Amino acid sequence: RCIGRRTSARFPELEEGESIAHAWYMAYTQPASTPRGAAPQGPVYAISTVIEFGGSGGRVAGPVVKKIAEYLLEREQ
Repeated sequence: RCIGRRTSARFPELEEGESIAHAWYMAYTQPASTPRGAAPQGPVYAISTVIEFGGSGGRVAGPVVKKIAEYLLEREQ
């Protein structure tokens, strides 16, 4: 199970009215067998990624976090 939050941070204006967003995504994983509201029983990972000038956090940084989470969780099996 992977729970995350996407966001974008605006870079200062390059020219009047023009700015570029950095793509952010933060997430944590826990075993899928963990009951809702209970402390995780097993490995837990916190993952954060920033892609400079990437634009949308969910569209750009989210898939990167997903690949990292899949890799970490596959190693545990």
